[in-house]
Amino acid sequence: MVAGAPGAASSTARALVSCRAVEYRGSAGKIAVQTSPSGYVAWGIYFYDPAKNDGPWVVDVYVGSRRVDHKKQNYAPHGSVHPNDARSGATSRIKAVHTDLQGNVYHSVPNACVIP
Repeated sequence: MVAGAPGAASSTARALVSCRAVEYRGSAGKIAVQTSPSGYVAWGIYFYDPAKNDGPWVVDVYVGSRRVDHKKQNYAPHGSVHPNDARSGATSRIKAVHTDLQGNVYHSVPNACVIP
């Protein structure tokens, strides 16, 4: 996830890339996405400083406009999208908000990729 410092996500537009294997880096952490040969789209969110992972996370994963995964938990999230939901050619994106134990709020960096 993780937008740079605490605060709102950047509105910087990025060209769409393949979800085959991509990372979206912010100044505090990253979102990693990769697609397996069997068609699952796996994702994870990681802080560069693992001590910041603790605290509430709310994450929604979309394929097109449809939410295909939702997480609400107190540890760094990860998951995968089933091939039935991960249609080839569709756009996948992750929206996340995290509050660390010091009360700093982080938002996901802009991210979107095309499912191969």
